[in-house]
Amino acid sequence: MTWFGLPQPTTCDFTEGAWKPRNLIALHFDNYPGYAREAERLCTDLDTLGYRTQTYSDADAYSEGEGALSRIYLRYRPPNIRIQLGSDALEMPKNCAPQTMITPTPGTKLSVESEAKESLPWQLRESFEICVDEDALEIRAASAEGIFRGCCQILQNLQAKGSVPRGIAQFVPAVRERGWHLDAARKYFSAAWIKQEIIAGARLGLNYFQWHFSENEGFRIESPTGYHSRQHLTRAEVRDILRVAADYYVTVVPSLDMPGHMGSVLENFPQYRLAHSGARGKVAAKLEAGALNICDETARNFAFGLVADFMEMFPPGPWHLGGDEFVDFTQMDRYPELAEYARSRFGEGASPFDALTDFVNQIASHLLEHGYEPRVWNDGMLRGSLPLSPRVAIAWWTNWHPQMAPLQRALDGGYQVVNFHDSLLYYVLGEKAGYRYPTAEKLWEADWHPGLFPKGANITPTFEPTPIAGRAPATDYANITGRADITGHSVFATPPVLEDSSGSAVLTQNEVATVRAYPPQLRGAYFSIWCDEDAQSSSEISRGIRRFRAAFAERAYRGGSNLSITEFDQMLLE
Repeated sequence: MTWFGLPQPTTCDFTEGAWKPRNLIALHFDNYPGYAREAERLCTDLDTLGYRTQTYSDADAYSEGEGALSRIYLRYRPPNIRIQLGSDALEMPKNCAPQTMITPTPGTKLSVESEAKESLPWQLRESFEICVDEDALEIRAASAEGIFRGCCQILQNLQAKGSVPRGIAQFVPAVRERGWHLDAARKYFSAAWIKQEIIAGARLGLNYFQWHFSENEGFRIESPTGYHSRQHLTRAEVRDILRVAADYYVTVVPSLDMPGHMGSVLENFPQYRLAHSGARGKVAAKLEAGALNICDETARNFAFGLVADFMEMFPPGPWHLGGDEFVDFTQMDRYPELAEYARSRFGEGASPFDALTDFVNQIASHLLEHGYEPRVWNDGMLRGSLPLSPRVAIAWWTNWHPQMAPLQRALDGGYQVVNFHDSLLYYVLGEKAGYRYPTAEKLWEADWHPGLFPKGANITPTFEPTPIAGRAPATDYANITGRADITGHSVFATPPVLEDSSGSAVLTQNEVATVRAYPPQLRGAYFSIWCDEDAQSSSEISRGIRRFRAAFAERAYRGGSNLSITEFDQMLLE
């Protein structure tokens, strides 16, 4: 039997036969937070496919004598899984009480520590299993988020084949963040389009959306003091987008770039620009136009004010503050003001990179005080003597220049990292700066997974490389020096899989499965839409990313894929 859904199950055990819904589907849901909303949403989606539905909470009475009924159950029943993290494990005990927190204690089993729903470990919050026989279908999860993702799988199967394979399918995400980044600053996107694409991604398991709304070319969210672009979203529209994202379990990451890429704002406040330097070339001139004078206390306070303007909009969570392409990093010696400021603050050995790191640390500290989780781009970080705050995560997009810090430096420093692999995951309008539109084929050729970083990042492998049996290493990314790979096992490790105690990947209903996870430092991976040129309309972008987004979703969730590219294409629904 074939499971027609993306992402594919982490493991499955199918038998002959399938669940084929009759004209009327009885939908039963447990009385647990959010389950009624998911029942309502599933009914709407089933109605769209032409099925009639009735809903019952677990307290409702219903007639067992209605032979025309097919049944779907949305159950609070944590799936039988064990998350293996080094020597520790996250395990959901059988018959665990609702709203529990499972925390690892080294060398011991896990215990219930809290009843805070939001504290449920992310692996357990998102995991789910689907049990199917010929008469009924049951989705089991420890949260409404898991139920939602299970419903999306059922809908894909029904849309593709009108049935769901009989057996058990279990789903455990390989990484916490599976997201997409939108440059909605250079190009204006309507609120309707953004909501549409958030929902499309959520139905494929993408659970983070990074919203880049400030750039040299535009500022696209209404500002209190009027420095936004003519085409922009109102604060009411932004709040509605955030509402929709929350309803689909998508975390929105605001991306307010600083101290570089601030050209649009600084046109209104030129007094805060960094003074022109002796740096040469068009690139340097363009970057300087968007560079904040971080040496000036008034300019720094202006940046704090910008952040405060949008804290009111975005709830606490990840916040991308930029830190990239502040000036031409290859000509840092031509910015004497930065060098003098760094030396005055940190001594004679300090460099302009220390001035940049100091600014990032100040903004990060401000964000942390208000409950946010700061992150930055990698290209300007870890290049001076001043340490970057250990609580700043690093979005790793490139190592195009040899002077950029290697990924290993971040890992050795204990930093959390997020994979933004530019050569495989950047959708750059007009294919500017040498980029080519990303494709599913490229992901399969590179055997990309969330632990595969840009060429040149060069981490030191912990284990000797062990090729996957029956699969030749992909060219250009398949050697240790040219491929930066984080796995828990080996450079060519297989994707995380579920196993029972004997090592078998086949599960029965009562067995406890184990999933091997990436190191906790790897937060996840994102693909990015960059609007360097207004080369496509929003509808053209939707068509352009559709197949690639599905491929990314499959490989990000699974930590790779067991599908061939041909099998993957068979899963796509029109």
